[in-house]
Amino acid sequence: MGVQLNLKMDDKIVRFTPDGRISILDAIRVLSGQDDTVALWDAITAVKPEILERCESYPFEEEETLFVADTTAWDEIVMLLADHLLSREDV
Repeated sequence: MGVQLNLKMDDKIVRFTPDGRISILDAIRVLSGQDDTVALWDAITAVKPEILERCESYPFEEEETLFVADTTAWDEIVMLLADHLLSREDV
C-alpha cells in the first residue's frame, strides 16, 4: 500500500489516497469555504445521484471512511458544486 498524501490549503487539509484520488468532503470544504460539507455533498448527490457510482469509499487512517473521487469524477463534482453555490446566491 502506498503513502497517503495530505495537502494543506488555508489551514485546511485535503487528503489524497496513495493512488491519487481526492477526499471529496475535504476538497469541497476548501473550495466552498464552508464547514457543512456534508450538506453540500448531499445537495449535489440529490441533484445528480449517479455521481455516487463514480466515487468510492476509502478508509483514511485517522478518520472514518470517506468518499473519494478520481480526477474525471472530481471535475464533474466541481461543476456541480459551482452550479449549486451559484444558484444559492441567486436566492
